Amino acid sequence: MTSPSGGARAFVLTAIVGVSLAAVVAAAFVAADGSLPPAAIAAGLGAQMLVFAVGAAVAGGHVGARPSAGGLIASAVAGAFVGLPGVWLADAVTTWLPSLDPDGQAPLTDAVRAGGASAVALVVVLVGLAPVGEELLFRGVLFRAVQAARSARAAAIVSTLVFLAWHLDPVTAVGLSPLAAWIGFARWRTGSVWPGVVCHAVNNAAAVVATTAGDASGWVALGGLVVGAGCAGLLAASPRAA
Repeated sequence: MTSPSGGARAFVLTAIVGVSLAAVVAAAFVAADGSLPPAAIAAGLGAQMLVFAVGAAVAGGHVGARPSAGGLIASAVAGAFVGLPGVWLADAVTTWLPSLDPDGQAPLTDAVRAGGASAVALVVVLVGLAPVGEELLFRGVLFRAVQAARSARAAAIVSTLVFLAWHLDPVTAVGLSPLAAWIGFARWRTGSVWPGVVCHAVNNAAAVVATTAGDASGWVALGGLVVGAGCAGLLAASPRAA
């Protein structure tokens, strides 16, 4: 098993290389035509997530235990709904603090709405590659490093907070907090990274649908809160991984 300090170094190094590569790819597109087209966003984000996945694999994988079918199903259902209350939270933050930018994710949403091959590539990255890369890095490498140094519960909390801070935009971080909290809880409860990957992927797919079809209503967000709470109850009732 990788030592706590070794895991922390692997996390930091992988994060730095991933972000640097994404920045280089995006800068190359900007230098070519003076703008940041959807293709640049897809290529930069895709390159970053590939680095995350490969870096996590090189660091030892750290995928944890084999998840139960019930855990995967609960996470898939939760992924479709549990992120929706974040819409309320993000709106509340921008209402209380109007100086914050409510459109921190505008480049992504605009790129998806633009359509075409670049938008399709971006959706593939968001729904397929990003959940794997981010979860292997945050709930894999980072989780195991903190767990080895402290405890699984501390690892769930730390990996959740670092994941939120990683997005840099305060409104986005607040909006993602229900999803991040669920994934951290699932990682701690099941001992596996895969329920989080499934939840993350389904959530991103739901976000893509919402982006192209319109915002979720308050009643749908309330339904998301109820369904998410129910899935959390089901997962909490299952035996916790050692």
